[in-house]
Amino acid sequence: MQLTNYRRCSWREKREVLELFWRSTTSSPSPILTAAKEYGPYAIVAHLIIVSELVLFIVICLARHSSLVWFSVTAEVLVVAALVRAIQRHRLLVSISG
Repeated sequence: MQLTNYRRCSWREKREVLELFWRSTTSSPSPILTAAKEYGPYAIVAHLIIVSELVLFIVICLARHSSLVWFSVTAEVLVVAALVRAIQRHRLLVSISG
């Protein structure tokens, strides 16, 4: 799947797509909803990459007994929460229009 509908959107429409994807609203025009459904997998993959990078950073910090480990663990918790939210929103948007 590519971001064809998302790329066709104007800057203002892209903002609407992001608001639809990350906020609790589910009503939007069909092109915006389609673009938000396309955006979902990319958001999930991006968060998975960040989670894996932070895991590596945490391991390195633990090995070196660095004080940055608490900062990185906090960041990891926040990114995992955002990942869970992205998965939930993507599932909801896909289930709305089948």
